[in-house]
Amino acid sequence: MNYETRKNDGRVTPLVKALYIISAVLMAICVYMIIVNIMYINSYAASYGMSVSDMLFDAIQYVITGSISYFVYGMLTFCAGKIIRLLQNGAVPAAGAVAGADDGGGSSDETAGIIEVSRETEEQDNENDETEEKTKEI
Repeated sequence: MNYETRKNDGRVTPLVKALYIISAVLMAICVYMIIVNIMYINSYAASYGMSVSDMLFDAIQYVITGSISYFVYGMLTFCAGKIIRLLQNGAVPAAGAVAGADDGGGSSDETAGIIEVSRETEEQDNENDETEEKTKEI
């Protein structure tokens, strides 16, 4: 059996591109919302004859509340795209890869050695179980 990691040769798949584009759009909306919220606060303060410094904490809360969701979703989609790209480029071994196996050029002697060691361990466990049973009978 030949274990190997999948390589994508550095190409970016359409799914990853879509996630990056969605992330960029969400970040642009976040910046837009920050600007719109600041302009609204300035016009609100001017219409009621107040200054922004009088309601600074409320203004900060309003700006953050209006834009944080776009920022969080943008970061999540970017991270999802980054993780998928790392998985596709082989930074993480494919499912089923055995520790110590080569990337396709390995010999079957290593695999046979692993199987042989596991068989020896099973035989030793069986011998220990038989010894315990005999001891219990005595």
